[in-house]
Amino acid sequence: MSEYSVDELSSIYELGRSYFEMGYYAPAERIFNGLIAVDGHHVPARLALGMVKLERGLYEEGSTHFRVVLEQGGFELQAKLGLCAAFVASKEIPRAQSILAEISSTLETQRGVDPEIRKLYEAFVLRVRKA
Repeated sequence: MSEYSVDELSSIYELGRSYFEMGYYAPAERIFNGLIAVDGHHVPARLALGMVKLERGLYEEGSTHFRVVLEQGGFELQAKLGLCAAFVASKEIPRAQSILAEISSTLETQRGVDPEIRKLYEAFVLRVRKA
């Protein structure tokens, strides 16, 4: 564990998230990179960094971060949705369909999944069908 408490890490993460939501990607990216170095996977910093990369049009880099999240465990649905977004953005529809099939299986077996995650999944399903 780092010298930071979980509360401190969470607060730093929230600052990065606020920057991201306001469109200040460079400071958000610096915060998330710093958190990855010290957080011990207590906050979804790598997932957030993948989102920053997507917003900046760096789909392959974003995909790499989402894959690492999957390897490390935790935030599986979010990481797979991030991968799906990267695949859709890079027009790799068959790969997006494959990820959506995995997500579908997970959603069928898991209870209590955040409704916003379900909505995003459904939006991707609709988008992929139109492609």
